Amino acid sequence: MILSISKVVEIKWTAVMIDDESLRDLIWEELKLAAAEEGVTLLSNPYNLFTHELMLITKLTAINKGIIKLNWIDHLVNLTELNLSQNQIGSLKGMKFPDSLTTLDLNNNQITSLDGVKFPDSLTELNLKHNQIASLKGVKFPDSLTTLDLNNNQIASLEGVKFPDSLTTLHLNNNQIASLEDLDFTVLDSLTTLGLNNNQIASLEGVKFPNSLRTLHLFSNRIASLEGLDFTVLDSLTALGLNNNQIVSLEGVKFPDSLTILHLFSNQITRLKGVKFPNNLQSLDLLSNKITSLEGVKFPDNLQNLDLLSNQITSLEGVKFPDNLQNLDLSNNQIDTIVGFEKAFSKLNKFFRVCMSSNPITETVEYRTVTVKIETDNPHINFTPR
Repeated sequence: MILSISKVVEIKWTAVMIDDESLRDLIWEELKLAAAEEGVTLLSNPYNLFTHELMLITKLTAINKGIIKLNWIDHLVNLTELNLSQNQIGSLKGMKFPDSLTTLDLNNNQITSLDGVKFPDSLTELNLKHNQIASLKGVKFPDSLTTLDLNNNQIASLEGVKFPDSLTTLHLNNNQIASLEDLDFTVLDSLTTLGLNNNQIASLEGVKFPNSLRTLHLFSNRIASLEGLDFTVLDSLTALGLNNNQIVSLEGVKFPDSLTILHLFSNQITRLKGVKFPNNLQSLDLLSNKITSLEGVKFPDNLQNLDLLSNQITSLEGVKFPDNLQNLDLSNNQIDTIVGFEKAFSKLNKFFRVCMSSNPITETVEYRTVTVKIETDNPHINFTPR
């Protein structure tokens, strides 16, 4: 059948000519598929695409097609999803998007600025990662937006930026953000995921995060101190990433009871004694620090995975691992005595893997004797090497 006139009210029967050959062919193929699904006989051809028939297209993907301009897109008045990633789009200024658009993917283009861009009010997902955007100041994001990905740009500051309150996910990884001081994210009371990895952030002093956060990633920054920081206000937080920073101490840091995953590897932490880890913590990564002793450390009862690879631990004397622990990596430390082994492992009641590779003690007969005894008395425990 020919597209019913009742479906094209207020849409002029005009023909659109698209100069970009690859884009024109792509739209034509998408139009033919949409027409076939609807049982519509097309009047259009590749060189004359009628606007009333372009209404049939609701989704369009044009990845790596060499597209530079988007001056044709507003003719797709029913478009809900548009993926134009890996093209050569340099500017969105003056661009008019269809009011129906909910998902827009422009990752891996050459966009340098969002000044003056009018995004449709219906947009919920916006992907702008891997562009060259340097500033967000003055940008008007739609109030409907829930997911915003700005990873891998050149953003240096968030001062004065207005993000929509509706955001649930905000990715700002791999930018050049140097400071979060006095930033207030609490107005984003629906935000559950915030990524700020691989920036140049030196301090968390003065920043306010929303208590709706469940995941906060700050790894690969320049954070040197967490002194006096109170994360307990983030009572929904389950995952906190602070690895690959310059943190020396955890003294006085207050973690929320809700936390189950804590990444602190590749810092400069020297001691854990006195640190109050949340009791619900299940995974703790402390590899590649400078920890010398575990004596007197209170690990949380629910801890299942503990990674202490590549520290400077010399002994397990006075150590008590939690009963629920299932994976422990002590490889590449300096443990040179068997003292404390039996006490440390004797009360573990679940299947438990211990990796002790590259410690001086593993080369001794005494180590083999004691670990075999522990495994015999506790068949659920498995040492590597044996």
